[in-house]
Amino acid sequence: MSSSLVSSGTLLPVSFKCVGGRVFVRLINPARIDLSRPFFRQALPSKHAADKIVLLQDWLESFDASTRSFDRSACIFHVARCGSTLLCQNIKKLGEMLVLSEPAFCHILDKQEFAPISSQEAELAFTKAVAEWQNWAATQQQRLVIKFNSLMSVHVESVTRALRDAKFLLLYRDPAAVLESLLRKQPPFVLDPGLIHRLPLLKEFDAFDSRTIELSLANQYCLTLSIGNRGMEQINTVNFNDLVDRFPHILTFFGAAEKENFPAWDGSTYAKSKTSSVEAYEPTPQSQIDEFAQKHSKVLAVAQLSYSRMRSKPSGFGASE
Repeated sequence: MSSSLVSSGTLLPVSFKCVGGRVFVRLINPARIDLSRPFFRQALPSKHAADKIVLLQDWLESFDASTRSFDRSACIFHVARCGSTLLCQNIKKLGEMLVLSEPAFCHILDKQEFAPISSQEAELAFTKAVAEWQNWAATQQQRLVIKFNSLMSVHVESVTRALRDAKFLLLYRDPAAVLESLLRKQPPFVLDPGLIHRLPLLKEFDAFDSRTIELSLANQYCLTLSIGNRGMEQINTVNFNDLVDRFPHILTFFGAAEKENFPAWDGSTYAKSKTSSVEAYEPTPQSQIDEFAQKHSKVLAVAQLSYSRMRSKPSGFGASE
Protein backbone atom coordinates (compact mmCIF):
# COMPACT_ATOMS: atom_id res chain seq x y z
CA MET A 1 0.00 0.00 0.00
CA SER A 2 1.32 3.41 -0.93
CA SER A 3 1.90 5.52 2.16
CA SER A 4 1.00 8.69 0.25
CA LEU A 5 -2.50 7.51 -0.57
CA VAL A 6 -4.55 8.25 2.53
CA SER A 7 -8.04 6.78 2.66
CA SER A 8 -10.78 9.39 2.45
CA GLY A 9 -13.73 7.44 1.14
CA THR A 10 -12.82 8.40 -2.42
CA LEU A 11 -13.52 5.76 -5.06
CA LEU A 12 -11.61 5.89 -8.34
CA PRO A 13 -12.16 3.96 -11.60
CA VAL A 14 -9.78 1.08 -12.28
CA SER A 15 -11.48 -0.74 -15.15
CA PHE A 16 -14.62 -1.23 -17.20
CA LYS A 17 -16.42 -4.52 -17.76
CA CYS A 18 -18.94 -5.50 -20.42
CA VAL A 19 -21.56 -7.96 -19.12
CA GLY A 20 -24.75 -8.96 -20.91
CA GLY A 21 -24.62 -6.04 -23.31
CA ARG A 22 -24.11 -3.47 -20.55
CA VAL A 23 -20.93 -1.77 -19.40
CA PHE A 24 -20.01 -1.41 -15.73
CA VAL A 25 -17.34 0.62 -13.93
CA ARG A 26 -15.17 -0.94 -11.23
CA LEU A 27 -14.23 1.57 -8.50
CA ILE A 28 -11.70 1.26 -5.70
CA ASN A 29 -10.44 3.22 -2.72
CA PRO A 30 -6.97 4.43 -3.85
CA ALA A 31 -5.59 3.71 -0.38
CA ARG A 32 -5.77 0.03 -1.33
CA ILE A 33 -3.49 0.47 -4.36
CA ASP A 34 0.30 0.07 -4.29
CA LEU A 35 1.45 2.37 -7.07
CA SER A 36 5.10 1.61 -6.37
CA ARG A 37 4.65 -1.55 -8.46
CA PRO A 38 5.79 -1.41 -12.10
CA PHE A 39 2.33 -1.94 -13.61
CA PHE A 40 -1.16 -0.84 -12.61
CA ARG A 41 -2.48 -4.41 -12.71
CA GLN A 42 0.14 -5.42 -10.12
CA ALA A 43 -0.76 -2.42 -7.97
CA LEU A 44 -4.32 -3.63 -7.35
CA PRO A 45 -5.12 -5.94 -4.42
CA SER A 46 -5.26 -9.61 -5.38
CA LYS A 47 -8.62 -10.02 -3.64
CA HIS A 48 -11.64 -7.73 -3.74
CA ALA A 49 -10.11 -5.56 -6.47
CA ALA A 50 -13.20 -3.34 -6.55
CA ASP A 51 -15.02 -1.61 -3.71
CA LYS A 52 -18.02 -0.70 -5.83
CA ILE A 53 -19.39 -1.56 -9.28
CA VAL A 54 -21.79 0.81 -11.04
CA LEU A 55 -23.50 1.00 -14.41
CA LEU A 56 -21.57 3.17 -16.86
CA GLN A 57 -24.55 5.38 -17.72
CA ASP A 58 -25.17 6.10 -14.03
CA TRP A 59 -21.50 6.90 -13.49
CA LEU A 60 -21.42 9.29 -16.45
CA GLU A 61 -24.61 11.11 -15.46
CA SER A 62 -24.09 14.88 -15.23
CA PHE A 63 -20.39 14.64 -16.21
CA ASP A 64 -19.49 17.55 -18.49
CA ALA A 65 -16.20 16.97 -20.30
CA SER A 66 -16.20 20.46 -21.80
CA THR A 67 -15.47 21.99 -18.39
CA ARG A 68 -12.39 19.85 -17.75
CA SER A 69 -8.78 20.82 -18.29
CA PHE A 70 -5.93 18.32 -18.19
CA ASP A 71 -3.05 20.72 -17.79
CA ARG A 72 -1.92 18.70 -14.73
CA SER A 73 -1.72 15.46 -16.72
CA ALA A 74 0.90 13.93 -19.00
CA CYS A 75 0.68 10.78 -21.11
CA ILE A 76 3.29 8.46 -22.57
CA PHE A 77 2.84 6.69 -25.90
CA HIS A 78 5.62 4.26 -26.79
CA VAL A 79 6.78 1.32 -28.82
CA ALA A 80 7.29 -1.89 -26.86
CA ARG A 81 10.56 -2.62 -25.06
CA CYS A 82 11.81 0.97 -25.18
CA GLY A 83 12.42 1.76 -21.51
CA SER A 84 8.99 3.24 -20.78
CA THR A 85 8.51 1.20 -17.59
CA LEU A 86 11.97 2.18 -16.39
CA LEU A 87 11.15 5.81 -17.15
CA CYS A 88 8.00 5.58 -15.02
CA GLN A 89 9.84 4.00 -12.11
CA ASN A 90 12.38 6.83 -12.23
CA ILE A 91 9.64 9.48 -12.42
CA LYS A 92 8.09 8.08 -9.24
CA LYS A 93 11.29 8.82 -7.32
CA LEU A 94 10.72 12.55 -7.79
CA GLY A 95 7.67 12.38 -5.51
CA GLU A 96 5.76 15.04 -7.45
CA MET A 97 3.88 12.78 -9.84
CA LEU A 98 1.32 10.02 -9.45
CA VAL A 99 2.16 7.49 -12.16
CA LEU A 100 -0.33 5.00 -13.61
CA SER A 101 1.43 2.42 -15.76
CA GLU A 102 -0.97 0.90 -18.31
CA PRO A 103 -4.20 1.31 -16.33
CA ALA A 104 -6.99 -1.02 -17.42
CA PHE A 105 -9.56 1.77 -17.73
CA CYS A 106 -7.89 2.77 -21.03
CA HIS A 107 -9.36 -0.37 -22.62
CA ILE A 108 -12.72 1.41 -22.79
CA LEU A 109 -11.54 2.91 -26.11
CA ASP A 110 -11.39 -0.56 -27.68
CA LYS A 111 -14.47 -0.69 -29.92
CA GLN A 112 -14.35 -4.48 -30.24
CA GLU A 113 -14.20 -5.13 -26.49
CA PHE A 114 -16.87 -2.53 -25.69
CA ALA A 115 -19.14 -2.83 -28.72
CA PRO A 116 -22.40 -2.08 -26.80
CA ILE A 117 -21.48 1.59 -26.35
CA SER A 118 -20.77 4.31 -28.90
CA SER A 119 -17.35 5.79 -29.55
CA GLN A 120 -18.59 9.03 -28.00
CA GLU A 121 -19.61 7.26 -24.78
CA ALA A 122 -16.30 5.40 -24.65
CA GLU A 123 -14.35 8.62 -25.07
CA LEU A 124 -16.45 10.32 -22.41
CA ALA A 125 -15.83 7.44 -19.99
CA PHE A 126 -12.10 7.62 -20.66
CA THR A 127 -12.16 11.38 -20.09
CA LYS A 128 -13.95 11.05 -16.77
CA ALA A 129 -11.61 8.29 -15.59
CA VAL A 130 -8.55 10.45 -16.22
CA ALA A 131 -10.26 13.52 -14.73
CA GLU A 132 -10.98 11.69 -11.47
CA TRP A 133 -7.43 10.40 -11.20
CA GLN A 134 -6.07 13.88 -11.96
CA ASN A 135 -8.28 15.36 -9.25
CA TRP A 136 -7.12 12.74 -6.76
CA ALA A 137 -3.48 13.36 -7.65
CA ALA A 138 -4.01 17.06 -6.95
CA THR A 139 -5.27 16.25 -3.45
CA GLN A 140 -1.93 14.47 -2.94
CA GLN A 141 -0.04 17.55 -4.23
CA GLN A 142 0.94 15.57 -7.31
CA ARG A 143 0.54 15.78 -11.05
CA LEU A 144 -0.76 12.79 -13.04
CA VAL A 145 1.29 10.71 -15.48
CA ILE A 146 -0.28 7.88 -17.48
CA LYS A 147 1.80 5.41 -19.46
CA PHE A 148 -0.32 3.67 -22.07
CA ASN A 149 0.39 0.17 -23.36
CA SER A 150 2.11 -0.11 -26.72
CA LEU A 151 -1.16 -0.86 -28.56
CA MET A 152 -2.73 2.50 -27.67
CA SER A 153 -1.31 4.31 -30.70
CA VAL A 154 -4.48 3.48 -32.66
CA HIS A 155 -6.43 5.61 -30.17
CA VAL A 156 -4.18 8.68 -30.32
CA GLU A 157 -6.87 10.89 -31.87
CA SER A 158 -9.44 9.97 -29.21
CA VAL A 159 -6.90 10.44 -26.42
CA THR A 160 -5.58 13.82 -27.56
CA ARG A 161 -9.11 15.05 -28.26
CA ALA A 162 -10.32 13.94 -24.83
CA LEU A 163 -7.39 15.25 -22.79
CA ARG A 164 -7.20 18.90 -23.75
CA ASP A 165 -4.12 20.74 -22.47
CA ALA A 166 -2.35 17.51 -21.46
CA LYS A 167 1.28 16.89 -22.38
CA PHE A 168 2.20 13.90 -24.53
CA LEU A 169 5.46 12.04 -24.94
CA LEU A 170 6.33 9.46 -27.60
CA LEU A 171 9.17 7.13 -26.65
CA TYR A 172 10.74 4.97 -29.36
CA ARG A 173 13.71 2.74 -30.11
CA ASP A 174 15.54 1.05 -32.98
CA PRO A 175 13.14 -1.54 -34.47
CA ALA A 176 15.61 -4.44 -34.48
CA ALA A 177 16.03 -4.22 -30.70
CA VAL A 178 12.26 -3.92 -30.21
CA LEU A 179 11.21 -6.84 -32.41
CA GLU A 180 14.02 -9.11 -31.24
CA SER A 181 12.94 -8.61 -27.64
CA LEU A 182 9.23 -9.11 -28.40
CA LEU A 183 9.77 -12.40 -30.24
CA ARG A 184 12.24 -13.74 -27.67
CA LYS A 185 10.23 -12.77 -24.58
CA GLN A 186 6.66 -12.62 -25.78
CA PRO A 187 4.05 -10.43 -24.02
CA PRO A 188 0.32 -11.32 -23.99
CA PHE A 189 -0.50 -9.40 -27.17
CA VAL A 190 2.06 -11.48 -29.10
CA LEU A 191 0.88 -14.76 -27.57
CA ASP A 192 -2.65 -13.79 -28.69
CA PRO A 193 -2.01 -12.81 -32.34
CA GLY A 194 -5.64 -11.78 -32.81
CA LEU A 195 -4.89 -8.62 -30.83
CA ILE A 196 -2.10 -7.46 -33.09
CA HIS A 197 -3.27 -8.88 -36.41
CA ARG A 198 -6.44 -6.75 -36.31
CA LEU A 199 -4.52 -3.49 -36.28
CA PRO A 200 -4.87 -1.61 -39.60
CA LEU A 201 -2.11 -2.62 -42.02
CA LEU A 202 -0.04 0.27 -43.33
CA LYS A 203 0.42 0.51 -47.10
CA GLU A 204 4.17 0.11 -46.64
CA PHE A 205 3.54 -3.58 -45.96
CA ASP A 206 1.26 -4.27 -48.94
CA ALA A 207 4.11 -5.90 -50.88
CA PHE A 208 4.44 -8.75 -48.38
CA ASP A 209 2.70 -12.01 -49.28
CA SER A 210 1.52 -13.06 -45.82
CA ARG A 211 0.87 -11.38 -42.50
CA THR A 212 3.34 -13.10 -40.23
CA ILE A 213 3.76 -12.21 -36.57
CA GLU A 214 7.00 -10.42 -37.50
CA LEU A 215 5.17 -8.29 -40.05
CA SER A 216 2.34 -7.49 -37.62
CA LEU A 217 4.85 -6.41 -34.98
CA ALA A 218 6.68 -4.21 -37.49
CA ASN A 219 3.33 -2.76 -38.56
CA GLN A 220 2.43 -1.99 -34.93
CA TYR A 221 5.84 -0.37 -34.49
CA CYS A 222 5.32 1.89 -37.53
CA LEU A 223 1.78 2.77 -36.44
CA THR A 224 3.15 3.98 -33.13
CA LEU A 225 5.88 6.05 -34.75
CA SER A 226 3.29 7.65 -37.03
CA ILE A 227 2.07 9.55 -33.94
CA GLY A 228 5.16 11.71 -34.25
CA ASN A 229 4.28 12.59 -37.84
CA ARG A 230 0.90 14.13 -37.04
CA GLY A 231 2.24 17.60 -36.34
CA MET A 232 0.71 17.79 -32.86
CA GLU A 233 2.48 20.52 -30.93
CA GLN A 234 1.83 18.90 -27.54
CA ILE A 235 3.68 15.67 -28.47
CA ASN A 236 7.42 15.55 -27.77
CA THR A 237 9.53 12.57 -28.79
CA VAL A 238 12.48 10.80 -27.15
CA ASN A 239 14.70 8.10 -28.55
CA PHE A 240 15.71 5.27 -26.21
CA ASN A 241 19.37 6.19 -26.70
CA ASP A 242 18.70 9.73 -25.47
CA LEU A 243 16.52 8.77 -22.51
CA VAL A 244 19.07 9.30 -19.74
CA ASP A 245 20.13 12.72 -21.04
CA ARG A 246 16.53 13.78 -21.67
CA PHE A 247 15.22 12.66 -18.27
CA PRO A 248 15.44 16.10 -16.57
CA HIS A 249 13.79 17.69 -19.63
CA ILE A 250 10.98 15.13 -19.52
CA LEU A 251 10.32 15.93 -15.86
CA THR A 252 10.17 19.65 -16.62
CA PHE A 253 7.95 19.04 -19.66
CA PHE A 254 5.57 17.04 -17.46
CA GLY A 255 5.34 19.97 -15.04
CA ALA A 256 7.89 19.19 -12.34
CA ALA A 257 9.11 22.13 -10.32
CA GLU A 258 12.46 23.42 -11.57
CA LYS A 259 15.37 22.02 -9.56
CA GLU A 260 19.12 22.29 -9.79
CA ASN A 261 19.38 18.53 -9.32
CA PHE A 262 16.64 16.06 -10.18
CA PRO A 263 16.91 12.49 -8.82
CA ALA A 264 19.70 10.64 -10.62
CA TRP A 265 18.57 8.25 -13.34
CA ASP A 266 18.78 4.61 -12.22
CA GLY A 267 19.04 2.08 -15.02
CA SER A 268 20.73 -0.67 -13.04
CA THR A 269 17.61 -2.59 -11.98
CA TYR A 270 15.03 -4.55 -13.94
CA ALA A 271 12.01 -2.23 -13.95
CA LYS A 272 9.48 -4.96 -14.76
CA SER A 273 10.37 -7.21 -11.85
CA LYS A 274 7.29 -9.05 -10.60
CA THR A 275 8.70 -9.34 -7.09
CA SER A 276 9.58 -6.76 -4.48
CA SER A 277 13.23 -7.82 -4.59
CA VAL A 278 15.72 -5.92 -6.74
CA GLU A 279 16.72 -7.65 -9.98
CA ALA A 280 19.72 -6.49 -11.98
CA TYR A 281 19.04 -5.39 -15.55
CA GLU A 282 20.88 -7.42 -18.17
CA PRO A 283 20.95 -5.77 -21.62
CA THR A 284 20.66 -7.94 -24.72
CA PRO A 285 24.05 -8.42 -26.42
CA GLN A 286 24.30 -6.34 -29.60
CA SER A 287 25.52 -9.41 -31.50
CA GLN A 288 22.19 -11.10 -30.73
CA ILE A 289 20.24 -8.10 -32.07
CA ASP A 290 22.45 -7.96 -35.19
CA GLU A 291 21.84 -11.65 -35.89
CA PHE A 292 18.08 -11.11 -35.57
CA ALA A 293 18.22 -8.08 -37.88
CA GLN A 294 20.00 -10.07 -40.56
CA LYS A 295 17.45 -12.88 -40.37
CA HIS A 296 14.48 -10.48 -40.64
CA SER A 297 16.08 -7.85 -42.86
CA LYS A 298 13.16 -7.40 -45.28
CA VAL A 299 10.46 -6.52 -42.76
CA LEU A 300 12.90 -4.56 -40.62
CA ALA A 301 13.89 -2.43 -43.62
CA VAL A 302 10.38 -0.94 -43.66
CA ALA A 303 10.40 -0.29 -39.92
CA GLN A 304 13.89 1.19 -40.16
CA LEU A 305 12.63 3.82 -42.61
CA SER A 306 10.02 4.93 -40.06
CA TYR A 307 12.70 5.01 -37.38
CA SER A 308 15.08 7.07 -39.51
CA ARG A 309 12.34 9.58 -40.35
CA MET A 310 11.53 9.95 -36.67
CA ARG A 311 15.19 10.47 -35.78
CA SER A 312 15.42 13.29 -38.31
CA LYS A 313 12.53 15.24 -36.77
CA PRO A 314 12.86 17.79 -33.96
CA SER A 315 12.05 16.11 -30.65
CA GLY A 316 10.81 19.15 -28.78
CA PHE A 317 13.76 18.81 -26.39
CA GLY A 318 16.43 19.82 -28.90
CA ALA A 319 17.80 18.27 -32.05
CA SER A 320 18.16 14.49 -32.23
CA GLU A 321 21.69 13.22 -32.53
